[in-house]
Amino acid sequence: MRMRCYEISFSPPMYIGGVEVYVTTLIKYLRKYGATPVLITSKPKIQGDISNTVTDTILIESKGKTPTEIFNNFIDNTCQILLEISEQEKDIIIHAHGPIECYAAIKAKTHRDFPLIFTMHDIVYKEWYRYFKKVIDNINSVDGIYTLSNYMRKYLSDYGVEKNKVEVIPGGIDREIFDAKRIKYDEIEKLRKRLGISKQERIIFYPSRIDPLKGIDILIKSLDYINRKYRVKLLLTGGPSLKDTHLRLEEVINYEERIKTIKNTNVIWGSEILGNINYQDLPALYYLSDITAIPSLSEPFGMVALESMSMGTPVIASNTGGLKEIITDHFNGILITPGDYKELADAIIELIKNTQLHESISKSSYHTAERYS
Repeated sequence: MRMRCYEISFSPPMYIGGVEVYVTTLIKYLRKYGATPVLITSKPKIQGDISNTVTDTILIESKGKTPTEIFNNFIDNTCQILLEISEQEKDIIIHAHGPIECYAAIKAKTHRDFPLIFTMHDIVYKEWYRYFKKVIDNINSVDGIYTLSNYMRKYLSDYGVEKNKVEVIPGGIDREIFDAKRIKYDEIEKLRKRLGISKQERIIFYPSRIDPLKGIDILIKSLDYINRKYRVKLLLTGGPSLKDTHLRLEEVINYEERIKTIKNTNVIWGSEILGNINYQDLPALYYLSDITAIPSLSEPFGMVALESMSMGTPVIASNTGGLKEIITDHFNGILITPGDYKELADAIIELIKNTQLHESISKSSYHTAERYS
């Protein structure tokens, strides 16, 4: 009998984000190598068919008006589902992809015995902290603890989790989707025309969500500085913020609306031109671009960096978190001081002017990405 793996992720995989991408890719390859994965997740609140991404799912209706109510509803329902599953099935393993998910599994494990592994993907934000604290208090109930970077391993250690109990397994790239060698030239030219980009224009791609922590305001300030001398355009996908999922955190929504009021001819809102951008659209957008900018103030791993590198597009990223574990400065990317828009601008100008450096980083980054596939 095949081992049935239950992957628990609060956010559905149709939302583009590091955790969702990781879970989707993991499920794909678990199935490819003989396991039987099932996803337990929230029912999407946006249009789209989740079966296009993951076939076997257990969907939980999102209920509640506040983050606490929504999280507690997910935890209670997930706990009940796990109790029923563990009573009926023996060859199972539960994989929780965050503190909310892990706490639900820990609650169920007080009544049933099943193997539980926990992957800590990101640092804890205020809405999650109470659940994270409960996981830490009951960490001995977890059979395996994993992170995607040494940065996150240290983060758990700072909260009292012994380092020797945490294994670092970096996230991987799906080379069936992200590989520069798979790109077709005519598709890139069609995309260029749709976006209204000439071959003479230099494109800086920002693939992250509109969120203060992702440093979008720093990037826009650097663009104003650069365009005094060079013709550069910024391509934004306007990736889903928390507004598009289950929570309505006003500071994020207001921030997104403020960014969108920018009337700048050098900013291309890709999602407004192309419509809803899904994960399969990203390789062409990376390939089309000259540079990918990741000016995050905090980044636990850096999946977007690897995506860009696999398409041969040089990355300029903040020297923080998991990014500095992937990127070696001026070898397979450029690292800048977090929050420094002038340093970011200077790095962009350097890659625009120095075509030899651009080509060298492009080749090195592609080979780096191969090690993560």
